[in-house]
Amino acid sequence: MGRPIEVLTPEEFDRMIAVNIKAPFFLTQRLLPRLRDGGRIINISSVSTRVASSHGIGYPLTKGALEVFSHTLAKHLGPRGITVNSVAVGFTHTDMTAEVLADPANLDRNISLTALGRIGQARDIADAVAFLASDGARWITGTRIDVSGGVNLWQRSTRSSTKAVSGRAARTRGRPGPFQRPAGPARGCHRIVPGLRRTGRVHCRDQGAGAAWVMEEAEEDFFERVGGHERFPAATVSRGR
Repeated sequence: MGRPIEVLTPEEFDRMIAVNIKAPFFLTQRLLPRLRDGGRIINISSVSTRVASSHGIGYPLTKGALEVFSHTLAKHLGPRGITVNSVAVGFTHTDMTAEVLADPANLDRNISLTALGRIGQARDIADAVAFLASDGARWITGTRIDVSGGVNLWQRSTRSSTKAVSGRAARTRGRPGPFQRPAGPARGCHRIVPGLRRTGRVHCRDQGAGAAWVMEEAEEDFFERVGGHERFPAATVSRGR
């Protein structure tokens, strides 16, 4: 059985639509005649449009509509040189989130899901918006900029022990680091790396939404030739299946 669907009253849903869809739509409609050619429109969206929320459906639904509005509007206003983008915000300290983040358990959980290891601040969002409003963003339009600190970029591993490819043992917590493989039986597929036919191979391991390539059984002399495994370019071993 899945989670029960979020229950909203028609009045609650109407308010959500009014704030997240109607307000930006009609505000843009009224201000467009006054907006100079080459201007900027920036809408505030949410990371919940790419990360399925366990708490609600109505909010991400309205933010998804806002993103569709943004990139469609970008097409219509392109001839005027007006850029239209949306900023997808993650866990951020605001009046709206203050009560939730006041709970230490919620705070820790949200931090644990963020790659940069903290909760966002208003300035983090403002700086991204300021960039999109600047001349430096003149060639960016019709897109969403993720300003979330890297929310849900990985699926947390339950394994606590990893083995470095050089053969040296290492222990980590959370997700494996670059060029490490989890302890235990290998899963997935193997493929020879071009140029490394006599020195090693890669192991393809399912990891959440994608696949992680990690080197294994690589010889030390190869690492010496490239100046250490930490300098080995990830792109070399991150090709598709």
